[in-house]
Amino acid sequence: MSEKSNIELITNLFTETDHHELIDIVSQIKEINNSILIYPLFNRWKQLKDSSISHYFISAIGEIDSNESLDVAKKMIKMNLKHSKTDLSYIFEIFIKFKHSDQNAINMAILTIEEYSLGKDFYGYQLRKPLNYLEFVNFINRVEDPLRKILQNNSLGNEVRSIALEYLMKHDQKKEVKYILDHYEVLKSKKFNLLLVKEIIKWPKELCFELRQIILKNNEDRALEIMYQHDKNNLVSKIKEIKNNIYLGLIHKGRIKYGFHIFKTSEELLKQNKLINSEGDFKLACTDIRHMLFQEIKEPIVISMSVEDIQKLFPERPKKEIEDKFKKMTFSKIDKLVIFLNQIGVNVDNNLYKIKDLNRIVGLTGHKEEKNKLIELLKKHQLNKLFDNKNWNLLHEGLLDLYKYSLEKILESIENINEEN
Repeated sequence: MSEKSNIELITNLFTETDHHELIDIVSQIKEINNSILIYPLFNRWKQLKDSSISHYFISAIGEIDSNESLDVAKKMIKMNLKHSKTDLSYIFEIFIKFKHSDQNAINMAILTIEEYSLGKDFYGYQLRKPLNYLEFVNFINRVEDPLRKILQNNSLGNEVRSIALEYLMKHDQKKEVKYILDHYEVLKSKKFNLLLVKEIIKWPKELCFELRQIILKNNEDRALEIMYQHDKNNLVSKIKEIKNNIYLGLIHKGRIKYGFHIFKTSEELLKQNKLINSEGDFKLACTDIRHMLFQEIKEPIVISMSVEDIQKLFPERPKKEIEDKFKKMTFSKIDKLVIFLNQIGVNVDNNLYKIKDLNRIVGLTGHKEEKNKLIELLKKHQLNKLFDNKNWNLLHEGLLDLYKYSLEKILESIENINEEN
């Protein structure tokens, strides 16, 4: 843009009084990105600071790629911005953009959060921006107490309390988990349990095990629903990822060609991310799992192994049974999959780890006359108590865990294939 156009913009910047027009002028300056316009923006901001539009000027200054933007931010932070929460937020962004540690900015960020801890009205982004800066300069430890005051203040909105918990957890997860456990009687409420569960689902289960137990113990529907749904989504996504890696691994090792239908993600798998709230839901989910297991390989399987080699795969079965099945090709779909995988060099056991048991469990579900067999199988995998307590959602999750474990073992066998064989 020409010097004449810049002069015209600067003139308009100082003569225009309508806020909407001023915002439009500032937007034009942002697009130009010329350092010559930084100080005019700064000087006009000084005239309008603490107004409803003053933060637009700081944002524009921060967008201009010049060290002068940082110099101006340093000047701003020294000024009395005690009541300009939004302006401060954008100034902190400039320091982060230029990766600059400034003691005045650090002090202001700490002071800002201390003021917020007194229960004064503020928005989530106004808390997050100074926290981002303190995180950048590694000073979150200086605001632990103010953040805990924010967390404990039931009169504040869930957003700002969630942000306080988020940064405390990021700073020192183990320390914060212990703090919450030690002070839960003071903290507990429906609102707190909701923001707690939304935070702990981001962290590994083992780290937050005791906090999860608190959520379970309180048995509040919404908090439980959030936790269960997150866990279920994660589990199904992980299974989907493993199945895809099995398929790609078999291609990479030269065992199948691209397009061969084996261990593909199916509609039945995607249905498994639903929460299971009743025995009826559980039975339907089991039906889908059974159908999914039967569809693991859709291609016609040509068995090239000898009957003697197949007998070695199933040593616990009578020789005559194997010979009859071999002659008539009446092996079950899962047995065929076991044979096929071993045939192409993927060493798997004859139960496909836990898949055969999983298939039996989902097959027995819903048949009252087979209840004893079902319970014995569930007991084998430490799932019988969930069945006895009618905890259908966790029982369903337990079945998916059996499936995930088996897929992981199959993938491990594929990764161990010697490509020369």
